[in-house]
This record gives sequence, C-alpha cells and structure tokens, in this order.
Amino acid sequence: LTGRSEARASAANMALREAARCGSEWLANVAYEELDRVLSLPNLAPSIASVCQAKRQEAEQLRDRLAEEAAERGEASVAGCADEPDGARKRKR
Repeated sequence: LTGRSEARASAANMALREAARCGSEWLANVAYEELDRVLSLPNLAPSIASVCQAKRQEAEQLRDRLAEEAAERGEASVAGCADEPDGARKRKR
C-alpha cells in the first residue's frame, strides 16, 4: 500500500506542478482530487499524509486563484470537473 500511495501522491504532485506551469485550473483540480483520494487511503504513512496535506492545500489555492482569474476574464470555471476535461464533455454530447 505504501508504494502505491507514494506513486499516486507523486503523480498528483506532477499534475500540480504542471498545472502551475501552464495555468490549468482543470489540472489543479485533478491534482487536488487525487491528493484527497490518497489522504483517504487506510494506513497511510504519516510522512506521506503530511506531504499530501500540504500539497492538497497548495492545489486548492492554485485552483482557486486560477478560477478567480478565469472569472475576471469572463470564462467559466472548471472546478468540480476533474474527471472530464472540456473536450471530453463536448465529445460526450
């Protein structure tokens, strides 16, 4: 379990870094939700939990900031759509 939780946390952290690099609210939301899932795993090592909590807070702040910037530009927020990027939602219709 520790190896899997570390891998998931690492993947979420990579998504968070990429979200910050390219300004993707959607990717920041994906990172936030994945970190939230990792934190809900049973028997999570305290060291992993501590890092995930800090990264989840960072993802939340980034997501909120990017949502505010989108709102200022008059664009819709994608918060809450982590499972579906804009293109996937359009293709499903």
